Amino acid sequence: MERAKEEKKARGEVETERPGYLLWIGGIYQQTVIDTYSKVSFVKLYYRKNALVAAEMFNDKGAPWLE
Repeated sequence: MERAKEEKKARGEVETERPGYLLWIGGIYQQTVIDTYSKVSFVKLYYRKNALVAAEMFNDKGAPWLE
């Protein structure tokens, strides 16, 4: 039983204590804006990956910071 548990862990399978303890939504993408001079960064998570997401991140977090 312990061996099977270790094999599942190696494949990335996770056991949880109860239903709803750990949920997986699907692909999650992170967009990050970093100001290397001031060492400030902003992070936003998205469920889609495209150019509009990058533009939205910059408009929401990056541009206001630059002002």
